[in-house]
Amino acid sequence: MAEPSRAADRAAHYGSDQNERAGNNDESSGHNYLTDLSRCLFEQEPKGHATGDINISAFFLQKQPDSRLWYIRPQELNKMALSLSIVVPAYNEGPRLGKSLRAIVKYLNEYAPASELIVVDDGSTDDTAATARAELSDSRNVHTSVISYQSNLGKGRAVRLGLLASRSEIALFTDADLSTPITETPKLVDPILGGECDLAFGSRALDRSLIGVHQPWRREQGGRVFNLAVRLATGLPFWDTQCGFKAFRMSACRPIIEGATIDRFGFDVELLYVAYRAGLRLKEIPVRWDHAEGSKVNVASDSVKMLSEVGRIRQQARRGVYDRAIKGVHDTTPR
Repeated sequence: MAEPSRAADRAAHYGSDQNERAGNNDESSGHNYLTDLSRCLFEQEPKGHATGDINISAFFLQKQPDSRLWYIRPQELNKMALSLSIVVPAYNEGPRLGKSLRAIVKYLNEYAPASELIVVDDGSTDDTAATARAELSDSRNVHTSVISYQSNLGKGRAVRLGLLASRSEIALFTDADLSTPITETPKLVDPILGGECDLAFGSRALDRSLIGVHQPWRREQGGRVFNLAVRLATGLPFWDTQCGFKAFRMSACRPIIEGATIDRFGFDVELLYVAYRAGLRLKEIPVRWDHAEGSKVNVASDSVKMLSEVGRIRQQARRGVYDRAIKGVHDTTPR
C-alpha cells in the first residue's frame, strides 16, 4: 500500500510561510519560489520510493492497438523510476474532487502502477485538501502527495508547483473535473515516449466530434475568439491553448516551467509560447472532452484579463524575461 508523501505537511507549512512573497507579480520571484518549494517537498525521500530517469525498456504494449510503449511490467517496479506524474490543481473542488481522484487512482493502478499523483490545493476555503488526503489514503501502488497552502495564488502557480515537485520524466496536468477523461492520457504520453515531441497537449478544436457535452454557446464562441487572438498576438500555430490536459517531458521542459511568470488563466499560453520559442517540439492532439458545470471562469471579466495576460507575455518576451529559460532549454536539450 502506498503511503501519502510526508512532504504534504512540509509543503502546507512552507507554502503558508511564503504566501506573501509568492503572491507578488515580480517576474524574477516565480523561479526561485517554485524551485525552492519543490526542493522542500522532496528533501527527504520516503523509503522505497524510487527516483531517477525513465526506463523505456520496462514498458510494453498497451491493450489498445493504436497505443505503444506505456505500461510497466509489474516485476520491474522495484528496479525503475516513477513512470508518470499526474498533477491535479484544485481550488474549492471539495464536492467533485473525490470522484475524480478515485478515477485517476483506479486507472493508474491498472495501467501505470509505478506512477505518482500530486494534488495541489490552491488556497481553497472548503474541504478540498481534506478530501484529497482521505481519497488518497489507500492508493495502493500509486505514490501520492497533497500540497496545500493558505492563499489562492492562481491555477498557473499551482500547476507549475505540482510539475516542479513531480519526480517522473513525464508529467501531465489535468483539470480537477476531468473534463478530458483520464483514459485519454496515452494520447499525450505515447508521442513523448516515442520521441515525437517534448510537450503534448489536448485540443478540443482539432476534432469537435470528440466533444460530448458542449459549453454554453457564449462561452464556446468566446473561447474561439480568444484562441484566434492568441494566434494573431503570439504567432503560435495552434487552435486550442486552453484545454486543461497537457503533458511534458520534464528534462526538456523544466527550464520553461521554472521561468514562467503568469499565475492565472493565461499560464497555458505562456508555457506554450516560451516552449515554442525555445525550439521544443510541441504537438496538439485531439482529445475527448465534456463540459462540466462549476467552471470558475467568468466569460466577461476573465476574457479581458486573459487577453491582458497575453499582452503581458509579448511585453516580457521583448524585454528578455524568457531568455534565461530559453537558454536553459538549449543547454539541456540535445541537438
